[in-house]
Amino acid sequence: MGRIKIARITGAGVSTAGIASGQPGVDRRASTPVWWRHRVRAFDVAVIALIGVLVIGSSTTALRAQGDQQPGDELAALAAALHEPGPEAASRRQGAIFALLLRKDSPAHEVLQRAVLDPQSVAGCAQSILESLAVRIGQPQDPVFGDAEARARLVPLWGRVLARVFVAEGEEPGALPNAAALRGPALDGLRSLGVRERAQLLEALAAAEPSGLRRAALRMAGESRDVTLGAFLADRLGDSQLADTARGALARLTFVAEPFADRAAFERWQADHAKLTYLELAERAALDAQRHLEDARRAADARALDLRLQLVRALARTQSTDWRALSAATLGDGDGRETLAALCGELAGRVLGGEDLGGVVQDRVDFAAALAGRLDAGERPGEQALLLEALAYVSPGGPAGPPPEVVARLRAGLLSSDVAVRRAALRGMRRVPTETGRGWVVEAARQARVERDNDTLTGALECLRAPGYRAPSAEAADRAAWIAVLGEILRDGRAAPGIRERALDVAILRDGTRGPVAELFDVLLEVSRDDAAPIALRKLTVPRLMLFATDPASASRYVDALLGLLEVADPALRRVVAEQVATLPDGPTQELGEWRKRVVRKLSERILFDDDDRVGRRMIETLLSFAGEELAIGQVVGEFVAVAQRLSAVQDSSLQAWRRHAVVDALRVLSLDPRLDLANLLRLGEGLVALRAREGLLQLLERSELARADATDGTALARARLIVAAADLAPDPLDWTGREAEAARVVAAVDLLRRQSGAEPPAEQAVLQLEAICATGDSERTLQRGAELVAGPSLSSPLRARVEFVRARAHLARGELAEAARALLSLEATDELPVAAVDLWLELARARLAAREFTAAAELADRLLPRLADRPVRWRACFLLACEARLLGGGPSAALAADLDAHAPRFRTEATPAADRDRFESLLQRARGDG
Repeated sequence: MGRIKIARITGAGVSTAGIASGQPGVDRRASTPVWWRHRVRAFDVAVIALIGVLVIGSSTTALRAQGDQQPGDELAALAAALHEPGPEAASRRQGAIFALLLRKDSPAHEVLQRAVLDPQSVAGCAQSILESLAVRIGQPQDPVFGDAEARARLVPLWGRVLARVFVAEGEEPGALPNAAALRGPALDGLRSLGVRERAQLLEALAAAEPSGLRRAALRMAGESRDVTLGAFLADRLGDSQLADTARGALARLTFVAEPFADRAAFERWQADHAKLTYLELAERAALDAQRHLEDARRAADARALDLRLQLVRALARTQSTDWRALSAATLGDGDGRETLAALCGELAGRVLGGEDLGGVVQDRVDFAAALAGRLDAGERPGEQALLLEALAYVSPGGPAGPPPEVVARLRAGLLSSDVAVRRAALRGMRRVPTETGRGWVVEAARQARVERDNDTLTGALECLRAPGYRAPSAEAADRAAWIAVLGEILRDGRAAPGIRERALDVAILRDGTRGPVAELFDVLLEVSRDDAAPIALRKLTVPRLMLFATDPASASRYVDALLGLLEVADPALRRVVAEQVATLPDGPTQELGEWRKRVVRKLSERILFDDDDRVGRRMIETLLSFAGEELAIGQVVGEFVAVAQRLSAVQDSSLQAWRRHAVVDALRVLSLDPRLDLANLLRLGEGLVALRAREGLLQLLERSELARADATDGTALARARLIVAAADLAPDPLDWTGREAEAARVVAAVDLLRRQSGAEPPAEQAVLQLEAICATGDSERTLQRGAELVAGPSLSSPLRARVEFVRARAHLARGELAEAARALLSLEATDELPVAAVDLWLELARARLAAREFTAAAELADRLLPRLADRPVRWRACFLLACEARLLGGGPSAALAADLDAHAPRFRTEATPAADRDRFESLLQRARGDG
């Protein structure tokens, strides 16, 4: 006999009335009502329906608040709510689900179905939809699914969606990436249907297209736990496309040892098992597994144990616990350790969470007595610990824990020489959050630390932070011992990994007055400063220090500690500290202001020196956060400006580049703060000038109060200097294209500076103003002022070249081509012409060509060409202009054609624009006399 395949044992079914009517109910062949499995009674359904109505009402009200909306708009709003991300939108998503499920129209349900099938849906949304559907679809009194016409229309639509959850990867129409999480609620929805309705739905799906959907329907039938669907699956054993899937699904449904070969094999099996329920089949398979042949005993025993564990876990999870069944499953013959461990694992969370386990109280008392008897008998070595822990969870009790006799057993377990028993006792002591119980646990922790018993110490610390446990109050008898043992653990450099972190979680517990244990503040300070302590522990300690900074004295020491920790060697810890100082503890206004000043000052100092860019950026972000304080914004501005000025004196390097960018960004952010007065805005401008941040400075100057140079304003000179500095920082001072408004401001600013000082501006400012005058279009003043500057003795060669360029531009604007050429050709001695000068040279050559001054145009172009070797775009334009001028001035020429031929490779490439290629070919033909 082969290995017996047994599925998970849980019961579900429908009633005989449901079979006849097609409506859900209670199956005579299963012991658990469908809606009881969902934990929903008729009253719950009414409440859910009321919630749905309220959700629809609130949604409709919200829509009307936006204006008159069509029904489609309401549906779109509900659909949008389904896709709102984040936990804060959970209630709106759930409300949308209820609202859509309360509608009978198909489009509303299609919105939900698309959300289930959309891989991009919000996490958990698809599962919530299917869970809500499972509750609603099985209720005869449901306002939607209780309506025969709506049910007949909607159930088939939902059936296709449920089946899609069971499409295997690679099958059409495609498997869902989150299918595993959706299969449980999908099966609940299927099981909520009546027997006939379920069978009809699966029949329709098994005939549907594509083939992947048909196979999915068979898998779903195999997981349905409805043995009446065996014939449905057996009918597909003869279909070559579906046989393998049907065979596997039928094996899961019937727990047969070997899959059925054909329909006849299934009928032979059914003749002997027709009256058995799914649960009975599972139980019979479990018994059969224990009677396997000797050569398969180990595998069968493992499978049987797995089934018992599933049974124990299923029983322990039910809302109303079946204590008799649990007692039989855990204390009967078999592997007591594993079943007890499974029982403890399931009950621990429920009991410690304060959940009412339900069930018959006397049965629970009897189970506890049986556990105690087995514990006293000591019949099974190795099970003592599990029996003790299970007794702690099973025994009824109140807020103070289990009965005194059980607490006494736990106390004795804490003193046991067996480490497993001690740990079990500590797990059980989580149910005893009394002062006495806490004292016992503290003593166990102290002894375990002395003996280096890490398992027991871990259990003690986990117990001390269990639900219900608090830190000891000032009057508690165990307060001193509690403080002492935690201090010893936190200072223990030899502690095993994770021990000190657990102790830290206990140390921050609040006492009965909701306050921390102040005596541990010094211990945490010590740990945070201990260079020998693990960085992970120190990173956890720093944020927790603030919990103890509840009075001015401890708050001041806390701030001192953070400022000192900003200089530790580890960048990860510095990053945590830099983030932590953004939030200062409460304190008197004067002291809070002083703390803020110290932190801001310290951060501004460290920004310059921290060699980790992530730490530096975190410090800058923290420093910016203080600008949100009304009293601190001026200080923050001053510190950032000081940082910028100090950075300007540091030699630029790759290590400083990120710092400059980050500080510039911070200055730009601050400049947008509407609370800043003119004085602080001007200070920000000085910082931007120091870092040569032209874009940030221009953004600052866009504020009208800074862009205006008003002689009657006391800050006019400072604003004028910023305007001039911004213009001087331009990447190409000769190019003022599109900057006419800025140019006008520069002209006015330099005039203001001249009037206020009573002297001529420095040569650099004078030349800058000349360029700005030209950009405003005042050619006459440009030529007049240019002549004055050229005649003066103070111009350097670069400045004189800039003046000649401006004069050339002004002459060209006035149509004085010869004068423009003379001024421009004086720049030939310049090592490298700016782009603006090259473009002006080309513009002048084109103007002479347009004026039919062909020789002069060709000469200008020829003199410019050698300067354009590394500027291919402008070289092509200049070369074509020179050739055209020579051609127009002298006609076809063999020398010109040869020159064009020599440069043909430059123009006959894909990189050359089509217009340049066409113009080149035209000039070549004309030079040869072909055009």
